Amino acid sequence: MFEPSQRIELEYPTHTHVRLIERSHYKRRHLVVHRMRDLVADPLTPAEFLRRPYVARSRWLMTAWDERIDEFRQFYLGSTAQFRSPGCLRIVIEDHNADPPRRLIGRQYEPNVFDRRLMVRMMQKWLREQPDLYDKIRVIADDMRLLG
Repeated sequence: MFEPSQRIELEYPTHTHVRLIERSHYKRRHLVVHRMRDLVADPLTPAEFLRRPYVARSRWLMTAWDERIDEFRQFYLGSTAQFRSPGCLRIVIEDHNADPPRRLIGRQYEPNVFDRRLMVRMMQKWLREQPDLYDKIRVIADDMRLLG
């Protein structure tokens, strides 16, 4: 993928809310990559997901310096014009002492308001009923396809 300090240009939507992203227009961004995060290898914690559950997320999360606004920003590559992907998510339980170390719970959640609302409710329910799961529940990107 991209390396730290690499200069890139991406077409990124003006809105990344799952309700608005399809109607959003793209703006060219001039970026300097700071770091890349793979949501398969390094999933989101409950707090990270619940802070902004309606963001259109995908496998690769890039933190980069946006040269136009002189600030660090985060960009999900699946939302870009160049690397569009469906942005489906799954809730998993990680247990490094188990085999396999990751267990899928629930179903795949699509990038729409209905599914994200359901995902929030399910995650909150599991955490309320089993608070010891907090350190084990994670959110991963589930759909690795690119859209043309």
